[in-house]
Amino acid sequence: PPDLAPRLSILYSNRAMCAKALSAWVDMEADARSAIATDKLNPKAHYLLGLCLCRALSWVEGVRELEARLE
Repeated sequence: PPDLAPRLSILYSNRAMCAKALSAWVDMEADARSAIATDKLNPKAHYLLGLCLCRALSWVEGVRELEARLE
């Protein structure tokens, strides 16, 4: 259902935030990407993905994601 997508995006971004607390960067990236796939306007997911990418030294992609969070 279409109304489920925003809720699912919130679930994924919250789970990514928990993975951040555990320093589980691979899980955090996967959940952030899943959150963005379900809702492209989720700012928390863009922020978390940007952190993961910058930590992996993918600076250009990471900064793009962090900038997407601001929009």
